[in-house]
Amino acid sequence: MNRGILSITGFLLSVAAVILLAGCGSSGAASSQTQASSQLAVNVLGKTAQYNLDGQGRLTSSLQLTSADGTISVSLASGTSMLVNNSPATTLTISQDSRPPMLPDGANLLGWVYDIGPAGIRLNYPLQLTISYSQSDLALDAPDAPLSSLESSIYVASYQGNDWKELSYKRLDTTGHKITTAIDQSAKLAVLVPTTSNAPTAGAAAPAPTPSTQAAAGAVKVVVAGYMHHGPLAPTVQAIKDVLAKYGNKLDVTWVDLGTKDGAAYFKANNITAHMNVIINGKVTYKVNGKDITFQWFEGQQWTKQDLDTVLASLVSK
Repeated sequence: MNRGILSITGFLLSVAAVILLAGCGSSGAASSQTQASSQLAVNVLGKTAQYNLDGQGRLTSSLQLTSADGTISVSLASGTSMLVNNSPATTLTISQDSRPPMLPDGANLLGWVYDIGPAGIRLNYPLQLTISYSQSDLALDAPDAPLSSLESSIYVASYQGNDWKELSYKRLDTTGHKITTAIDQSAKLAVLVPTTSNAPTAGAAAPAPTPSTQAAAGAVKVVVAGYMHHGPLAPTVQAIKDVLAKYGNKLDVTWVDLGTKDGAAYFKANNITAHMNVIINGKVTYKVNGKDITFQWFEGQQWTKQDLDTVLASLVSK
């Protein structure tokens, strides 16, 4: 009798143990599901890092990352959530925009236009960005103006939709030549400086690379229109000068600086949006070796010095 009771008791204890273990396993799985996390891949001008997100898509630690060249740093507070179309974002990118929109009237660009993505991203806490600028670019924008007065007027603007707006938050470091701002959604950002009354007028912004002689009769008409004093475009401006210098008075060259009031008016009147253009006899696109080559934006990307030389040589020889 006692043995039967003990046997039944042992069986019940075993069943209870199984149920208890199953309950613990179920509780552990639920706990694990609650703590499940993903990662946010961050890319700042090619410098990459991974940051952990909790189950609700929030950063589990603060985020700080600086580009390899040191020109831009970003930071986010722990607990920041980032949504794209109401779903947690898994990427955050800051890149240079190689096809930026036209700048606002009365402003010159320092450095690059930066693109914050992915498109449509929104943050519950602002993304802080610190962007370096070059004093040499600042001096080029208005060579006759005091650097101190120019530097104090630097600001950051964002491009959203079809308009530039100055960002309200700004912290300027004139010793380290950096400016810090904050934004809570995807946008294009630019460090800008107001144009000054001392800025050169259109046609005088960049000296013609050819001797100051009268253009020959029937000379090929060339209009170089763009930002003549914008740092990233400096190699392109020099490349254009190098090619044009070969042809002397066989070319009738006009320089139009988009960074001036007259230059901006020329761009609007001619519906030009690219930041650098070489307009040859009224056209920017020519056939070179059977391919359509458009002389806009940066040399070395969609066109080269050799392409420009080939077109000019064929036109001059006619």
